[in-house]
Amino acid sequence: MPKKPPIARISITIPADVLKLADQLADKLDRSRSWVMSEAVRQMARTSPHSTLRESVVNPYAGHEAEMETARLRRLKADLATTPEQRLRDAEELVRLGRMVRA
Repeated sequence: MPKKPPIARISITIPADVLKLADQLADKLDRSRSWVMSEAVRQMARTSPHSTLRESVVNPYAGHEAEMETARLRRLKADLATTPEQRLRDAEELVRLGRMVRA
């Protein structure tokens, strides 16, 4: 399992309307305010010509495309073998379980 990067607690002062936007975005994305702020800084760093941020891009699925395609087709065939009603019941059950995990 990859090691989590170290974090630092900071205090910032921002306009109330910007904080409100950050909170709305965090709610909409189901993320924390800290995540929204961190992503905003990363995005600015990526697009700034003065940035020194260099994030490595690693595809965790590289080399497994064939197996993934096989799994996708197997899942599609299994889904198509069930009735629309059963697929709907399965989807509703997944939503129910998801709400149990993430209230």
